[in-house]
Amino acid sequence: MERVEKQLERVPIDSGGTLALHRFCLAPGGPAVLAVHGSISNGRMFYSNSGRGLAPFLARRGFDVYVLDYRGRGESRPSVREFHDFDQRDLILEDIPRALQRVRDLSGRPKVHALAHSWGGVLLLSALGRQPDICDSIASVGLFATKRVVHVRGVRRLFALDMFWKGWGLWVSGALGYLPARALRAGSDDESFGTHRDCVTWVRPGAWVDPTDGFDYAGAWRDGDSRPRLRAWAAINDAYLGHPEDCRVFLEEAGYDPAGLIVLSRANGQRQDYDHINLLTHPDAESDLYPQVEGWIGESPA
Repeated sequence: MERVEKQLERVPIDSGGTLALHRFCLAPGGPAVLAVHGSISNGRMFYSNSGRGLAPFLARRGFDVYVLDYRGRGESRPSVREFHDFDQRDLILEDIPRALQRVRDLSGRPKVHALAHSWGGVLLLSALGRQPDICDSIASVGLFATKRVVHVRGVRRLFALDMFWKGWGLWVSGALGYLPARALRAGSDDESFGTHRDCVTWVRPGAWVDPTDGFDYAGAWRDGDSRPRLRAWAAINDAYLGHPEDCRVFLEEAGYDPAGLIVLSRANGQRQDYDHINLLTHPDAESDLYPQVEGWIGESPA
């Protein structure tokens, strides 16, 4: 397996910090791909130090792949522990558009394929729906285990979501200014209080509107003149973070056909019954999921 060396690009933002944009490319000039992560996470969802992951896989097949760390996460600077005065609007209005523009500049491609895991899909569609000019630069969208509202019930949801994420964890992030998810072993990266608070607002049943100015994201998607082609995947053993039924509800909310959701499971021909994380990180995902993603974005001209 040919190793793909990661290149780090720095993207300045208005707060004075920089976003980390990790580039995986063996053949400059290929179709451009931007991948964004979800909450209490970072770009490592799409690559590993051993050279595995969706980003290196796509790079070995001729794509020019970029993985974003949102402000405060991963290798972006400063870290959320040093600076946490930001919320979801900053990611929607600045981080994602800045990253997309840098990808177009570096790749020389006018259109970009956008991939997102979990809550990153909500942020991505929010950014595209609010700013139609950047939506026009998107060749296709791929979502992995993306839901907005959690409707499913269960013991794991009660403890992890209701008691921790919406309750005690929100109190901690409010007191500190950020959620120390790594220290609490609740995630792979820390979360600012503002992004945590806004996520809690949207994950509850209710309208997909901006908590600050009331912008109607669902309406923008339903009424938009042009929407990119979209494919979504979920995992059969995703208990509540991206349960297939909740993923279908989000697709419908964004104006897409929920019947098009692909659920990864042994019953559907895959080697594993995947969960919220390992649908992207399990070694078998390289044969079960990655070729599907390659085929999907390869069908979309860019």
